[in-house]
Amino acid sequence: MADEEERIRRVYQKRDAEGKNNLYAWNQPDVLYSQFSFQRGMVRALTGSGITNLAELEILDVGCGSGAWLRTLADWRGSINGLHGIDLLEDRINLARELNPALDVTLGNGERLPFDDAQFDLVTAKVVFATILDDEIRRSVADDIGRVAKPDGRVVIFDFVVSNPRNPDVRKFGLGDVRKAFPEWHCDVYRLHLAPPIARIICRISPSIAHAMEVVLPFLRSHAIYVLRRQ
Repeated sequence: MADEEERIRRVYQKRDAEGKNNLYAWNQPDVLYSQFSFQRGMVRALTGSGITNLAELEILDVGCGSGAWLRTLADWRGSINGLHGIDLLEDRINLARELNPALDVTLGNGERLPFDDAQFDLVTAKVVFATILDDEIRRSVADDIGRVAKPDGRVVIFDFVVSNPRNPDVRKFGLGDVRKAFPEWHCDVYRLHLAPPIARIICRISPSIAHAMEVVLPFLRSHAIYVLRRQ
C-alpha cells in the first residue's frame, strides 16, 4: 500500500499545483448542479435502503477530504455527534479541522482503519476506489470497510462508472469492480450525474436542460451510488 499511497499523494499534489481544483469552484454552474444531483441521489439511495433517521447512526466517511460530505450529514441529522472521517491527505484533514474543530477526522488510509470491528451503522466512500488502481488494494480496503461495518450496517459508495482516457490517475469502479471488491455483499445501484464534459457545457445554458438529459438519457450518467449490505 505504501507505493500506492505515495502515488495518490503525488496525484493530488499535481492537481493542486496545476489549479485543477478550479474546475470544481463553488460558483461553477456544473458544480452546483452536480452537488444537487449527488444529494438527490444519496437521499434516494439511503431511504431506498431503509435509512430514514440519520440521527441515531454511527457513520464513517472513508476518504473524507476536507469534510464537505460530513458537514452535509451533520446538517441532515442535526448534530455532528456520531460522525467520523478518515483521509490519506494531511492538508485535507487539517482543512476539515479548521472548518469545523468539532469534527472527528483522522489521518490514515483505508486498508488499516483505526476503528473497532462492527462499529458503524453506515460507512460511506465518495470517489475513493477510483483513485486506487490496484485490484488487491481495492479488495483490502473493501475488506476493512466491511470489518468496521455492523452486521446489519450499510456501505454506500459513490464513484465513476466509466474511465476517463485522458486521466490515467483514476480508473472506473463499475458494478463488476464492486462485486470483485465486495463479493459477499448484495448491491443496489443508482446511476447519476450527467458526464462532466457535457455538464460543463449544458449547465452554462440551463441546469434544467442538464437535469432533463440526466433523467431521459441514462447512458450519459457517469457516476453511480452503490448501496451494499451483507447477503
